Amino acid sequence: MNFKNLKLSLAALALGLFSQVSHANVISISPTTSTVGIGQEFTLDITMEFLQETVGGAFDLIYDTNIFDVVSFAYDSSFSINVIDPAFTLIPENCESDGSIIGGCSVGDAELNAIGFGNFDGIIGNHVIGQLTLVATQAGLGTVGLASSDSPFGGFISAADASEMTVVYNGASVLVVPVPAAIWLMLSALGMVGALRRR
Repeated sequence: MNFKNLKLSLAALALGLFSQVSHANVISISPTTSTVGIGQEFTLDITMEFLQETVGGAFDLIYDTNIFDVVSFAYDSSFSINVIDPAFTLIPENCESDGSIIGGCSVGDAELNAIGFGNFDGIIGNHVIGQLTLVATQAGLGTVGLASSDSPFGGFISAADASEMTVVYNGASVLVVPVPAAIWLMLSALGMVGALRRR
């Protein structure tokens, strides 16, 4: 294979990958990185960006039980009122404390199982699905991840042809620092702002 053919092959591969990404349906956690102090409650948004219409589905949220405890999950009020059909809303089970009646989850699993929603009119576009509130229990770097649900209601179904859709899941990482260190970081930042103002 000569250099010109190699360049054409690489360009075709890149175009194919770009095409797949541009048609991606994404569920993400925002912000993707943050820093909190031990004992601090903090909230993460769960968002969707679907380029293809779905009638709905469910996903799981996996968290690091050594670093966090779940305080609550709530669907965003605008999402509940304007986007989804409340009759198709699944309230997730916290597997860490109570397990699930419907498979895919057992007591002690570090996940919220089957965060689900739907609407027969179809759902497409950018939306805030809900807010997850956690409390930091120990110093360290913890992750909060997302995955297609392993419950019977898992995955997302296409409104166009009722096939299972491809969804990309993007999680987040949270650095938990001892409270004195968090205060030190804040005071350092304030000191830098003060120094810049004096200039």
